[in-house]
Amino acid sequence: MKNKLFKRILVPCLYLPLCACLVPIEQKLAPIQQECERQWLTPAFDPIRDKVELLPGAQGAAAYLFNQQKATSAEKTAIKEMAVLLDNCQGQLAAVTYQYDSRQALRENTQKVADLENLMQVHDGKISWGEFTHRRYALVAEHQAAEQQEREQRRREHEARQRERKAEQTQKREAAREHMAELQSHYQGLAILRRRNANTLPLIERWKVDSRLLKDYKAFFHNLRKDGYIIDYKCKNKGAEYECAVYY
Repeated sequence: MKNKLFKRILVPCLYLPLCACLVPIEQKLAPIQQECERQWLTPAFDPIRDKVELLPGAQGAAAYLFNQQKATSAEKTAIKEMAVLLDNCQGQLAAVTYQYDSRQALRENTQKVADLENLMQVHDGKISWGEFTHRRYALVAEHQAAEQQEREQRRREHEARQRERKAEQTQKREAAREHMAELQSHYQGLAILRRRNANTLPLIERWKVDSRLLKDYKAFFHNLRKDGYIIDYKCKNKGAEYECAVYY
């Protein structure tokens, strides 16, 4: 009976393709959870409903921990039904979670396997209901600690990337300031030449500008035009960069 009952738990439920998940995970999990709860409230589970939770939750856990009773004949029948429902519910929930967080889904699948194995031990009279709940929540705590550690690691990695981007942006701004200083001298000299020869036709030079520095360059060119060093300027979007045409 054990092999037939728990054969499916060895088959991973994590084969859904990755996707751009635009729907919040709560909206996908809610219908599954509601259906599981509906089935859990059917009379078939009456013998064990006050001894165990279908899925780990905050309510009633302490009371379940101290139940040292072992399964009766009537409860063993309900345990078989619970195993099937638990397998289906946790498998579906993990499959949805996988679309958002594969590591969390793996933990949920591991929880399912452990729950079913321990439930089988309750069925066989090897452990009490309280011991089942104790094992279940010990694994939940372990998974929560792992999840917290992953979140902390992602936070540190995010902060490191932010520092790198900030340093890169600072470096680009410094290079832009140096470039503007060179252009300032360049167009001042051209303005002097233009005054000496009033018949010189306006010429155009083009400069590629990082899109994130466009505001700085526009302010710079605006000041050059206001001071009379250039005639005008126009900047056009060229993808990741802008091309600024300077008329002098």
